[in-house]
Amino acid sequence: MKYISEFREILDKELSWQKSRIDCFAQMLLALFMVRSDALIESRYKRVNDFFQAFTYFFQNQY
Repeated sequence: MKYISEFREILDKELSWQKSRIDCFAQMLLALFMVRSDALIESRYKRVNDFFQAFTYFFQNQY
């Protein structure tokens, strides 16, 4: 994927996750956005939103 390294760097600055988790998360998000489909943007947004509602996130900075 073309922008994966830039996207990883952005996520790494915002999230205090392990490198492997950031890599996996970045690849999943980019794949969801780059999928070719005739679905409307609202439908894609709803799918992504539904997918992430099943998870619990802990966005604490670990200094």
